[in-house]
Amino acid sequence: MERQRDMLDGLGSLYEDVLRKSKLEEARRSRTGKQLEQRATLLAPTSRATPETIHVASLVCFVLSPMDLGRVLVAAAERNATVMVHDDGLVIPPNPTAEVVSKALQSLDTAKRRAAGQLSGLKGYQVSVANRVVDTARRAELIRNDWALRDHTTHDLLARAGRKPGQPMSYNTAVKLLGKRERQQKKLDDHMAYLARKEANNEQ
Repeated sequence: MERQRDMLDGLGSLYEDVLRKSKLEEARRSRTGKQLEQRATLLAPTSRATPETIHVASLVCFVLSPMDLGRVLVAAAERNATVMVHDDGLVIPPNPTAEVVSKALQSLDTAKRRAAGQLSGLKGYQVSVANRVVDTARRAELIRNDWALRDHTTHDLLARAGRKPGQPMSYNTAVKLLGKRERQQKKLDDHMAYLARKEANNEQ
């Protein structure tokens, strides 16, 4: 799950359904997929005509079955939304051709097979995720003391906290670990104003 979140980091609002195994099986048997409440919110009809993009880490995270894929693509088309699948680079535009739908079905099947094959390596994957979380927290600490200071740009701070040159930490990740920068700056401003008032009162 963390790997999927990393794929979508910084791409906008996150819609995520986390279901217990029994609920997931119920959703797979359902004709509507109503158990996936966040997905339903994401695909809800809208009066907006502007195009939009729905980013998914993998179709296996977004679609329950081949039949469900059809429902999802219809709902996305009604929102004038393009679906971008990040694990294999597939782009599904509104009202896709039969060729694109065929590729989507193949992508879904491949993702399901890949997920089944990765179960044996889950423990090693979890260790890898844990190491990544620790490393991200360590890099965030490098900029914590400067996060509220106005003489450092957000761009420079995120670059300093990046995993390597040219790969800055995403703003969303920094906010999760350090809080919104504007809020931290206001807290610092309020604290400095309080100290100034206190000093002025002491001088009177």
